[in-house]
Amino acid sequence: MVRHYPPAYKRYREKHKTISIVLTKTTKDALNKARGDQSYSKFIQSLFVPNGVFSQFEKQKAQLESERAALEKERKNLNAIERFTVTCKVCGKPLIFNKQKMREKWDKNVKPILDKAFSTYYHVPDCRPKQ
Repeated sequence: MVRHYPPAYKRYREKHKTISIVLTKTTKDALNKARGDQSYSKFIQSLFVPNGVFSQFEKQKAQLESERAALEKERKNLNAIERFTVTCKVCGKPLIFNKQKMREKWDKNVKPILDKAFSTYYHVPDCRPKQ
């Protein structure tokens, strides 16, 4: 037997679709916690409005991608800088020697001394000299 629905009910159902989902208890508890006092319908709708959760996630994603790109560029720049740190004998804070700040002195004064001082060091065990 086919049930007869009035035209108003049919029009309502055409404009207001029903969805049904199956959730685990844990997922449903998380959903209930996230939606707070809102009905399920209002909560789901709030996700898709212009300033809703999804649009905020997209904005955050774009911002994080921009920050990641800037950090990657900075990391590449830092990797290109030769630098050496020693402790100050007076205050104990680090003294940072780098090629960018000491352009003229680095190649002829600092670099040869560092090369000589660390000439016996190597990566363990990969680069150990063959005897």
